[in-house]
Amino acid sequence: MQTQDMHNSEYFVFLRGKFYRYKQFEVLDEGTYENIYDSVYILKSDNIDEYIIYSNGKFHFYDRKRNNVLIYSKIDNHALFINVHIKR
Repeated sequence: MQTQDMHNSEYFVFLRGKFYRYKQFEVLDEGTYENIYDSVYILKSDNIDEYIIYSNGKFHFYDRKRNNVLIYSKIDNHALFINVHIKR
């Protein structure tokens, strides 16, 4: 999934119970996720304990640091890492 800001895109990847949040060349966060109700997921890491919601083909994530809801577009059904190395 990708944020709508094309010039400073952030991505979430969900893969077998783990999530990765990154920008090109930089991992921002990684942790675990759990589907707790229909389209509601909880993300847990050393940095966050937050919900992400899937609605109308987009993911909505409240970023406490920015005090803003970030909207991510789903770009693929497969894990996709762009210009970043993730240790799995």
